[in-house]
Amino acid sequence: MRNGFLLKRVNFGSIVKGGYLVTVIAGTNFSPENNTAWKETTKDARLLHMKTIGGGMKEYTLNAFFDNKEKAHMFVVALEKIPGIEQVDLMSGDNVVEY
Repeated sequence: MRNGFLLKRVNFGSIVKGGYLVTVIAGTNFSPENNTAWKETTKDARLLHMKTIGGGMKEYTLNAFFDNKEKAHMFVVALEKIPGIEQVDLMSGDNVVEY
């Protein structure tokens, strides 16, 4: 039990250290660095994975951190308004894939 607490405390074995997992499906190139909605709502973002899914579409999986949780909803709404973005999924990164 003590070892589990230590691993959780240092976040060892987690894919994401808190924050949120974001999946974006887009027909255009998507980059957090070149995205106004991303810059205005997140304090940090990192691309974890990108793959093509056919028909010129790409799926991006990112790790995002917000100053406060209310910005997470604003973020999804802002991204959905961008032309070329077909789908946005947001999932809490807390306790995702542990140890």
